[in-house]
Amino acid sequence: MALALVGQFALQFVAAYRRRFIVQTEEKVESLYLGISPQRLWMTSLVAAAVGALLIGVITNFLPLLMVVGAVGGFLVPRFYLNNLEQQRRKKFDAQLLDAIPMLAGAMKAGMSLLQAMEQVTKEMGPPIRQEFAHALQENRVGKPIIQALLDMKNRIRSDDLSITVNEIGRAHV
Repeated sequence: MALALVGQFALQFVAAYRRRFIVQTEEKVESLYLGISPQRLWMTSLVAAAVGALLIGVITNFLPLLMVVGAVGGFLVPRFYLNNLEQQRRKKFDAQLLDAIPMLAGAMKAGMSLLQAMEQVTKEMGPPIRQEFAHALQENRVGKPIIQALLDMKNRIRSDDLSITVNEIGRAHV
């Protein structure tokens, strides 16, 4: 009876954690343009946990405590990988932003609107800045004000440089 209760509690815990995991990773996966669903990442984490437990089990002659450590470590590997990808993308975006700002300023001095200048950036620069500017322009095309689209980009990227840039564009655009 007690084992059944523990099993039921464990299943409820895993189901609740799965829901939270999917919600937390959905935005991150979308912002990285990975083309993988959070559900697939969940399954990858479970497989990695099993592999981690098995690998540690083989190495340690199947000591249960160390197998649990291996399972937890294996489960966390995909999430660490996702965080690493996000950091790399942010660094690349920040480096590209240093080139995009003068490009935007020059285009606007030449008489282009902010939207036209952003379109120019999407044509002349590569990912990730191209993806993010194109995303903001697409949001604007479907009715979102460009300043709001830029604020959303700032929230997705979480870059200090982009934050300053968007805040200044917002001040100048109002």
